[in-house]
Amino acid sequence: PHVSLAITTSLLSFCWAVAGVLGLGVFFFTRVTPKNTRDEVADNGHYPSYVTLTGIEFSPGMLAIARQRAAELQRKVDLRAGNAHHLEFADASFDTIVCTFSLCAIPDEQRAVSEMCRVLRPGGLLLLADHIASSSWLARSVQRLMEVVTVPLGGEHFLRRPLLSLPAAGLTVEQSHRFKLGIVEQVAARKLL
Repeated sequence: PHVSLAITTSLLSFCWAVAGVLGLGVFFFTRVTPKNTRDEVADNGHYPSYVTLTGIEFSPGMLAIARQRAAELQRKVDLRAGNAHHLEFADASFDTIVCTFSLCAIPDEQRAVSEMCRVLRPGGLLLLADHIASSSWLARSVQRLMEVVTVPLGGEHFLRRPLLSLPAAGLTVEQSHRFKLGIVEQVAARKLL
């Protein structure tokens, strides 16, 4: 059975922090075994043993960093090479998906969001943190200039806004927060039942 987690500030902060500790750009997919887990995942400082973590990353170098960090944390994590456009998981496989600072570098971010939604269980939670187009016109102008270099060299986009494509993918935005001149956004969205 599916276990739904309440969205709290501590849960959001914890999920994004864990993704950052193991390596930016890694998707984290979680499965929770049946148990009352409301807020326990975030409040005890670690994912409990009944939470299974799976991560994908396109870059072998980032995967190596994530494996090393997981070993340092003594946490078993299924880390594998993967492509966000073609996730090798069955439909409705995961309770929660965390994607940090990846959609800005994925060639087709809408396709990646659709794939995440496909593997997310109905009622499941998608947590995103990414660079986005600034709310400040001056910062947005700088972002446009940066993209002249970053897009051709590394595929890094600064003017995307993944939040806007979530409803079309079948997700309801429950929380969003912009900071750092509006150039970073955290989003919590839930897959429709």
